[in-house]
Amino acid sequence: MGASILAVIFFTLFWGVIGLVLPIYVPKGVNRGILQLILILTAFTCWLFWLCCYMAQMNPLIGPKLSQNTILMMAREWVNIIVCCSYIYIFCLITLLYFLQSNRDLETESQ
Repeated sequence: MGASILAVIFFTLFWGVIGLVLPIYVPKGVNRGILQLILILTAFTCWLFWLCCYMAQMNPLIGPKLSQNTILMMAREWVNIIVCCSYIYIFCLITLLYFLQSNRDLETESQ
């Protein structure tokens, strides 16, 4: 897939009108300069964002092709990590509850 020059020209003209022509028609007032700057910066950043997204589609990043053995090994190892983290979470929760209970007991004894 190649770049379509028509799309680039169309969107460049579209954002060019917003950033270069519309600031001329901003009504006179205290904030005219700020409004003109907002229009120019908005048009430029939107055009640049569109251009980056459009160009990123020209050469997409494709992930690696994994073999069946690699996928099975990753699934097995990741399940072990999840189980291990679950045990650590449960241990921390029980420890926290124990300390909260012991703290409550100390407060009742001191009263």
